[in-house]
Amino acid sequence: MKAWFDHVHDRRSQIANTLAAPWFGREAEVWCGRASSNIICQVMVEGSTYFLRCNHESERTAADYMAEMAFVEYLADRNVSVARPVRSRHDAIVESMETELGLFHAVVVEEAAGEERDLDQLTSTDYGTWGATMAELHAAAAGHERGGRPDWRKHLRFAQETIPVAETAAHGELKAACQILEHYEAGGKGTSLIHFDMEADNLRWRDGRIQVFDFDDCAAYWPAADVAFALRDLFQDDVSLLDREDARFRAFVVGYRSRRRLEEEDLRLLPVFVRAHNLVWFARLQRSLSGGPIPGEQQWTTELRSRMVETMDRYRQGFKRLSIRELV
Repeated sequence: MKAWFDHVHDRRSQIANTLAAPWFGREAEVWCGRASSNIICQVMVEGSTYFLRCNHESERTAADYMAEMAFVEYLADRNVSVARPVRSRHDAIVESMETELGLFHAVVVEEAAGEERDLDQLTSTDYGTWGATMAELHAAAAGHERGGRPDWRKHLRFAQETIPVAETAAHGELKAACQILEHYEAGGKGTSLIHFDMEADNLRWRDGRIQVFDFDDCAAYWPAADVAFALRDLFQDDVSLLDREDARFRAFVVGYRSRRRLEEEDLRLLPVFVRAHNLVWFARLQRSLSGGPIPGEQQWTTELRSRMVETMDRYRQGFKRLSIRELV
């Protein structure tokens, strides 16, 4: 991330222009934006806006992007309102290019139409619409071949391999989550691809309808896990605060059930899904911080590192304070 932003000046980057060229040539205005699991750039062409998403080959492979975009196209073809991928001038979904920072893979998606809304701006009707939209997505996704995307086992295995053994509380929760979810799956609960991050900031609202974007973490889980992941911020991402009787949560569930079944038995495992999500993010943060401070790093990277450490500490305390075995 630091290497990328070292090449960005006044939100412009020659590397970004190079990556956008297979779609738009050299005429487009490319503006560099945020970077997290992907680097995001806004592209302006003849009054239209698109988003370039890219990453170094060490962070995300071309196959990762292809599987994600195939899922998005599958949903779009079944009338789910999603931000569609855009094919390049070579009729490719993914373009791979050598840059001075190494090999990068890139995709372009349409701009999601509508406005962003914060949780505190949403009415009960809005929560119901959100739930119904997720249910429609899940119904469409059920028939999709999920090849190329990770599943819950791969995520938890990554956490087991990445989190240091000294983090005994985290490993205790990993063991508990694996056992509970294996039992759940053995009971006949099948998985399919879910969005994984269908939170409010990945939705756009227009005329009472929602368009969904940012499928970069889509993975094979259970539909109820997507509910848990989407609504984590209602409960400060803390299993001890999860309240299934919360009016906003119930409105979401009612909306979901207006389009698709969702059993109370499935909702009973919401704490397990949230804790599993916490463990995966704890591992991702551990990996990001494992190299220590970068010599001569700028203030923004120091501040980012500090926020990541704070998040890890919050998760760590949660693992110690309350085990999911006490909640299911």
